[in-house]
Amino acid sequence: MQQTQIPQFPEPSWSTTKQSCYEACPRQYYFQSYASWQGWPKGSRHGNQENRHAYFWSKRETIPTWRGKLIHSAVSRLLLGQSADEVSRNVSSLLRKEWRWSAARGEKLRELGVDACTEPKQILLMEHAERNISDEIADEVEEKVQQSIKVFRELDILNEFREISQKEDRYSFVENPDAGFQPRQVEFIDPESGRSLVVWSMIDCAYEIEPGTCLVYDWKTGRIPPDAEETRLTDQLIVYAHYVRSKISSKASTRDAQVEAFELYLPEGKAFGGHITAGDLEDARDRVVTQAAKLLEIHELIREQEKKACEATPGEGVCRHCSFRKMCDMVWKIEE
Repeated sequence: MQQTQIPQFPEPSWSTTKQSCYEACPRQYYFQSYASWQGWPKGSRHGNQENRHAYFWSKRETIPTWRGKLIHSAVSRLLLGQSADEVSRNVSSLLRKEWRWSAARGEKLRELGVDACTEPKQILLMEHAERNISDEIADEVEEKVQQSIKVFRELDILNEFREISQKEDRYSFVENPDAGFQPRQVEFIDPESGRSLVVWSMIDCAYEIEPGTCLVYDWKTGRIPPDAEETRLTDQLIVYAHYVRSKISSKASTRDAQVEAFELYLPEGKAFGGHITAGDLEDARDRVVTQAAKLLEIHELIREQEKKACEATPGEGVCRHCSFRKMCDMVWKIEE
């Protein structure tokens, strides 16, 4: 079977994640979306060193993002019908196994360097790549993961979703971690140019609580922002609403479809969001189209100037959670 030819330069695309990455630090955006592109050709480790290193570090996770992945997986398994005891046991076992793997690989990496690596996708936390870490950190991670599972079990969402997912006439969706996370496409039309814009999104959970009325949830595993308001509707939530409206329109006209969308901070069980109106949808579309046009301009600059088109924005909040801090000469100093 003939393999699909991968383009030499990535196609332009937009997502809330890419937009947030660019706004946080253009250099991080460059490493993640461009420098890592084809950085590790199959069967070869002898390409451009910066591209190869960018690919390697793009597969790394910090402890907070790793913890978030474990929590997302655990919640998905609960919704898909696994018992809470089974989920808790399995996530604990996986957490400890990945921690041991990461610690061992981090020690080897610090001794031999990135160029000695043959398996860039193997589990390795950024923190282990930089220094030895006490196993007490793993204990803290497990405590937060188990706390999130406990909180989620006590919410109405679990029983509601399980009940509704059994009804053939109701829409329901949850990411299945065993099937691999697949992005969902949402199409926006630029009202001025008429150009179609495909937006990629990763919905965590959605279900029709009543015919024609859908609830959408985005799991959050970090701290609640200090400026969070209970009725806050992010563009990410509104993009999700666009997607699920098209899914429930077969049972209720798209015009009449109602969507309520929430960011749910799992460690505390606190939700932010609410009803999404037609005006919210139009406003978000206009913002997305505008932001995407700006990223398209950056895309062309990167094609011409590469890294020079994306200046670094060093700072504690950015660099501490950046997978490319080992590559960046402008990185904020992370204390040992």
